[in-house]
Parts: sequence; structure tokens; C-alpha cells
Amino acid sequence: MLKKLRELIEAQADYIWNYISVVILAACGFALNVIIAYAYGEEVLGTFNQAYAWYTVISQIAVLGIHNAVTKYVAEYIDEKELVGNYYSVSVISVTVISIVITVLTELVIYALNNKGMISNPLAISMLLIMLGLPFFSINKVILGYINGISEFKAYAIYQSLRYILLLVMLGIIIICDWGGEYTALVFPIEEMVLLLVMLIKYSVPLKYDREVNKNVLTFGVKSLPSNMVSQITPKVDILSLSLMQIDAGLIGVYSLVTSFSDGFYQLYIVLRKKVNPSLSYNYSKNIGYNEGKDWKSIKMYVYALLPIGGACVIAVYIFLCKFILGDAYSGGIPSICILIICAILNGKWIAYGNMFSQYGYPSIESIINVVTLLVNVLFNIALIWKIGVIGAAIATGISYFAYSILMSVTYRKRFANKRGTK
Repeated sequence: MLKKLRELIEAQADYIWNYISVVILAACGFALNVIIAYAYGEEVLGTFNQAYAWYTVISQIAVLGIHNAVTKYVAEYIDEKELVGNYYSVSVISVTVISIVITVLTELVIYALNNKGMISNPLAISMLLIMLGLPFFSINKVILGYINGISEFKAYAIYQSLRYILLLVMLGIIIICDWGGEYTALVFPIEEMVLLLVMLIKYSVPLKYDREVNKNVLTFGVKSLPSNMVSQITPKVDILSLSLMQIDAGLIGVYSLVTSFSDGFYQLYIVLRKKVNPSLSYNYSKNIGYNEGKDWKSIKMYVYALLPIGGACVIAVYIFLCKFILGDAYSGGIPSICILIICAILNGKWIAYGNMFSQYGYPSIESIINVVTLLVNVLFNIALIWKIGVIGAAIATGISYFAYSILMSVTYRKRFANKRGTK
């Protein structure tokens, strides 16, 4: 019995490590929001999350999809060490140059908007500070993409966990130093810089340039950029929409706490996505459909059993905290978190396979699907927030999950099912 249990744990080690990482991510994300709310108030929490939402958007431009190119090409040429090294090195060089240029341009735009009174001073300060992390974030994404490509999932999980632990540590230092609430945005650039230094200890590489490799990396990256942007923007559409429609900062703060829970839960499906990405490219080249491969068999248990149970636990924890710790002000977020969690559960299969078409070598298809999903999310956010307020943002995001699943399923069946021998 013990032997079988040990064998089961060893077989599921990659999942276990990454789920531990996601638990840490969710716990730290929640703690980050709660600590800011407790130390600075709901309005600062709302400002912090608005700056973070814009940081999420701009960071995808800064990394330009190069991290996805690294994962694909490293996994594809895993047996050719020199070529793998070339792709890794060239990607680091390219993303460094691009991210620095984007950072400078972004800072100038924010400064100009603040001078013209188009954004508030606290938000401008937060945005100026948080954007300093773009170069470090971009390089870290490439390194993590490389780690994903060589299937070192334990290392991937450890570094992801370290990222969120560092966020809390940096926030604690800022609070102890008694800095203003707008300076909480500094947690991101400092954390990314420290994480980069840690990862380079093991994953440093001699820098050399290869024109052909660089062309491949940039071409694939640019094609996957819309997909990356949409996948990152979509979870933030509701926050940005609430901000643009001038919803009270306190309500945005409460909703931000809700999304910290739902986003943490959503990451459970992203763990599955990271796990299956390398094998999707290989399986496609071998004429193996996604639901014929061993990966689908191994993740069905998570999609249809374990993660729904986890979602119920997330909702229960939020309700408990609202009723007994945080107070009635946050209870208004209970309907929203129920909507977001349930919709994610019902569409979990296709969320887990969200990078399928990119790994098949068709990043443009994936980009189109994600762009359409984003448009659905934006349109429903505008309509429903205007009609029913904050809960409309949650409903709109839930609708976008269903739109995404339908688009993924229909596209696969029309374009790939017959070719791969699946139905």
C-alpha cells in the first residue's frame, strides 16, 4: 500500500509541486490585498489594483510573446542542446532591448497624462513606479518559459512561489517604512529584480546572437502577442471597466479582493495548461489528438473532480472571512465570487487547453479566439455595469468564459479533429 502511494505521489509530482505553488500564489494574492486594505484603506486598494491592471496590459507588450516562443522551440528541439541554448540566449537579448524601450515610452505617456490632469496624482505615481518592473518582469517570463520548455516543473513552481512571497515581504518593508499608499506599487519592480537575480544563479546562459533564431522568435512572438495580451487583459477587464465608468474606489477595492480569490482559483487551470503545453506540440507532430494523449487522461480527474471541490472551498473561505473577520463591507462581493468560480469550473477543460493552437503551430488562431473573447467581455462589462453595477462585471466575465469554451471547441472540431483522428 505504501509503495503504491509513493508511486502515485511520484507520478503526480509535477502537479503537486505546481498546485502547492498556486496555493501559495492565491494565499499571497489574498494577503496582499487584505494587508493593503487594512493598512491604507479601500481607496488605496482600488488605486493599487488599477495600476496593477495597467501593468498587466503593458507587460505583455514588453515581453512581446517571446516567452511562448521559448517554450515552443525549446520543447521542440529539446534533444539539440546547442540550438536550445541559442533560442534561450537570443530570447533574453531581444526581450531585454524591447522591454526597456517600452518602459521608457510608457513612463513618458503616464507623465504627460498626469500633467494634463487626465489621471489622478496618486494613480500616476503608482503607475510610474510599477512600470519600472517591466524589464525585470519580461526577462523573468523568458526564463520561466525556458524552464517550462525543458519540463522542470518543480523549479517552475518554486520560482513562481518565490515571486509572490517576495511581494509580501516587499509590502511589509514599505509599510514598516511608513511610505504613502501609492508607493505600494514598488513591490512589483523590487520583487521582479530579486527574482531575476535568484533565477540567474542556475539558468544563466552565455549571450550570443543568431539572426535566424531571432527572426523565428520574434515572428512567433508577434503572432502570439494578441493571444497573450487578451489572456492577461481578460481577468482585468472588469477592474478597468469599473475604473473607467467611475465606480466608487471603495467598491472597486471590495471587488479587487473578490478577483484576488477568483484569479487564484483560475491559476489552478493555468497549472494544467503549463503541464500539457510541451506535450501538445509533440503529440500534434505524431498525429495524436489531445483527448487521445496521456495528458488528457491524467488531467480529467482535476478538471471534473478535484478543482470543482477546490472552487467550493474558495467560496466557503471567502464567505467565512466576510462574516467573521473582514466585516459586512466585503460581504457584497459574495455573489460576484460565486459567479466567477462557478463559471470557471464549468469551462475548466478548455481553459486548461488554452494554448493548444499555439503549441500546434497556429498562434494566430489562438489570438483570434482570445480577441473575440475579450470583445465579448468588454461589451458585456459596459452594458451590465451600466445597468446593475459591480455585480455586472462578474456576470460579464462569466459570460466570456462560456464564449471562450465555445470558440475553442468549435475551432478544434472544424480545423483539427479530423486531421488528428479525434472526434
